[in-house]
Amino acid sequence: MKSAKVQHLEMFADIRVKIDELEDYNESYFESDRADVLYAKNDEIQLILRDMAPSTREEQIEHSFLIGKALVMSTDDHNPEADANLSNAIRLDATHADSLYYLTQSSLNAGDIYMAHSCIERLLRLSSDPRHQSLYTVVLRRLYAWNKSIQVHPSLAAPQNPAQFMDQALRISARLAISAPNDSVLWDRYALAALFIQTMRKSPATESDVKSLRTAIVALDKAAAIDGSRGRGTNPDRAYNRRMAERMIEEAGRV
Repeated sequence: MKSAKVQHLEMFADIRVKIDELEDYNESYFESDRADVLYAKNDEIQLILRDMAPSTREEQIEHSFLIGKALVMSTDDHNPEADANLSNAIRLDATHADSLYYLTQSSLNAGDIYMAHSCIERLLRLSSDPRHQSLYTVVLRRLYAWNKSIQVHPSLAAPQNPAQFMDQALRISARLAISAPNDSVLWDRYALAALFIQTMRKSPATESDVKSLRTAIVALDKAAAIDGSRGRGTNPDRAYNRRMAERMIEEAGRV
């Protein structure tokens, strides 16, 4: 007969797979009936986790992390309970990279750019995972948006010139996408880094901006081709971003 610890670890492994499947859906837009099934599974997973009583430190870390991740995956809105569980996992293991990754995402959902930056900085000291580095570019884009109107908090170890945030995000995004040619998420984030700086401006695109916008279109098409080869559904955000880039290029040509 298996011990309670072995049973818990096996359940955790199974739950990780199911939550990863939901995350894959979030990134690739499967058909809606599949979404209903996956979100129902997520609710079921949370009920299972809440009924568990982890005893060892290892189990408590995994338990807190999985609840936190499931909550982050279940909505784009901020959920304080997700923060509490992920923070508890980090309290028990300061090197728990997965918890830092999802706490960064949750902080972005909350609009807490300072917490997001703090978490991603800690994460990048622990991990060189391309997805982790790619999330850093999302934080940089938010910093750029905020720093268009306010001064960045002095505690942030980041450039003080707003444009430098986007230059850094674009360089990192390009390197990551090129090094992972079959990862559509990295190509989407590369496209957003190339597109984002122009969307924040009020004036028509310059010649340099047009070059970035064309880069964004190439990256969006690359991401779409990757998803298409895997039978994934159409990403409406990607189609919208492509139309926006085309419109800005067209407007620049009229000036």
